[in-house]
This record gives sequence, structure tokens and C-alpha cells, in this order.
Amino acid sequence: MTNLSKELCEICGIERKGKLIFRKRDWDGRTWISAGRGYKEFDFETIPEVTVDIIPTKDYKETNGFQYPYTDIEKIKKIYNEHGYDFVEFWQKVIDFTSPENFVRLLKIANDVLGGVHFATAYTKNKPHIFEEEALMHYMPIAKLNNAFQIAIRETEWVYG
Repeated sequence: MTNLSKELCEICGIERKGKLIFRKRDWDGRTWISAGRGYKEFDFETIPEVTVDIIPTKDYKETNGFQYPYTDIEKIKKIYNEHGYDFVEFWQKVIDFTSPENFVRLLKIANDVLGGVHFATAYTKNKPHIFEEEALMHYMPIAKLNNAFQIAIRETEWVYG
């Protein structure tokens, strides 16, 4: 994955998938019970370290089980803090726009929204990886200025790396 992929996600307002990681304050180092529950059913007394799956808010449905949307992050942090857990980090997965599946989708969006983009017609699967990065560099200023392009990128289903 490239920094350009991260930057394009930020420009387009794409929420990343990831995990919130918490560690119990004053843990004795001995008690260790693992549980694969969501924070609503969590045993706050015996589990020293926990992760909570976070997904983009647009993908969230009550039926997702133990995955929670970005909009719940602050609420989740507050609940764990109240139960004696410190927030450690937010480990994130980012869309890699240079991967073959995602790059082809990006080219299609560029053609659909922007019209005939020379990068799209020049692309073949035999091109070296540097080609994808050059195309991303080309799309970056366009994405900053073109709201329709940002929306199309944000609303597309991508493969997370």
C-alpha cells in the first residue's frame, strides 16, 4: 500500500476498517480469559486486553454482529474507560488503490465521472506497479477539486488491505 492510497482515502472521506485496542488498567498479569464478544456483552472484570472491530459507518447494520461503526468510536472509548480500560491504539486497514482489483475500479470511476482519461485506456495488467502510482498521482489533484469524483470513490465497494 502506498501513502497515495491513504491520501486519496482522506481526500474522499473514506472511513477505514480497523480495531480499537484496549488494555485493562492495573492488570495483575495473571488473569487471562479470551472472549469474542462485542462491547455490549463484554466481561469487563476478567479480560485484560480487548479489541473492538470498527467498520465504515455506511456499512454498519444491526445484523453485523460484533462490528461497530465509526460513529460509535467515542462512545466505545468512554464505556471502556469507565470500566477501567485504557485506549491503546486504533489499528486500521486502508484501501490500496494500486492493487489490481481496486485499480481497475478506480479507472472505471475515472472514465465514468471524468470522461476519457488517458490512464484508463493505457492500463493493462502487464504494466509495472509504478504505473498505478503514477495514475494515483494524476488523480489526486482531480479528487481534491471534483466533488462528484470524491463521492463516486467514497460510495464504491473496495477491497481493504
